[in-house]
Amino acid sequence: MKLQQLKYIYEVARHDLNVSQTAESLYTSQPGISKQIRLLEDELGVQVFTRSGKHLTNITPAGVRILEVTTEILQLTKKIQDIANDYVCEDKGILRIATTHTFSRYLLPSLVEVFTRQYPDVRLHLHQGLNSHVDHMLDHGEIDLVIFGEKEEWFSDKVMAPCFLWHQCLVVPNDHPLTRESSVTLEKIAGMPLLAKLATDGRVTAIEKIFRENGLEPDFVISASDSEILKSYVRMGMGVGIIARMAYNPEEDQDLTLIEVDHLFPPLRSRIAFHRNFFFRKYVLDFICMLAPHLDRDLIQKIMRCRSPNEVNGLIPDIVLPER
Repeated sequence: MKLQQLKYIYEVARHDLNVSQTAESLYTSQPGISKQIRLLEDELGVQVFTRSGKHLTNITPAGVRILEVTTEILQLTKKIQDIANDYVCEDKGILRIATTHTFSRYLLPSLVEVFTRQYPDVRLHLHQGLNSHVDHMLDHGEIDLVIFGEKEEWFSDKVMAPCFLWHQCLVVPNDHPLTRESSVTLEKIAGMPLLAKLATDGRVTAIEKIFRENGLEPDFVISASDSEILKSYVRMGMGVGIIARMAYNPEEDQDLTLIEVDHLFPPLRSRIAFHRNFFFRKYVLDFICMLAPHLDRDLIQKIMRCRSPNEVNGLIPDIVLPER
């Protein structure tokens, strides 16, 4: 059994059993891949894939279990290489991050600027926007870290560490009636047209949950994932915008008034997710510490030994989290 053979069956499965595409992605020949898969199956005494003529049609039950172990083996071989690279060239490599539109637009630019000055030879790949496929990208090593504010159920089998608290606010035109209110209530804003980021998968967001818990049915007239879009429609008089406070820029948004609503919408806890087999190179840890200073190597190792999110939360109370 060769490591290359395991890589071939892994990549073939990842390319939906298309050997031609697999060969192209690995810069090798289709017959060479087919031959190595046959040799591996002969050695194991079981088929990994079922076939119809020359075409692979499915993964056998034995193949499913073999591929699960193969994925772990390839993750560990990457970890070995990362450990070696950390000694040979600790300031050179790739850091692949997936995060939300809001965090990538308003939170990360200043951090990335500092990070790239400190590590000019580290290539940073930023995957903007999250969907359920991101979890598979973590499994396959296509992404190293995910920074997110909600949807933790997507990463339930990954290690998740609390990063920072982020706040929401209202934005309205400067002449809006809410700017003259001494105290904004849920009842008051529930009776106005609202613009916010809502889920497209049927999930109830934190904002919607708060309204429902108070017996209110708000009128969401526009939903968008980009706060700049929401602010544009607020300027048009379409309604009251609910956005992340970090998305409000006092210089660029002088025609809009920010209204603090922490008494209505408590700050949300963001998290960073990573695979349990991920090796934290020095530049990765430095990036994380820029984002969340409390997350050093020792604490991350303790988090990786935790058996549940509640254990993790016990290690890091909200009081120690930075606010954004």
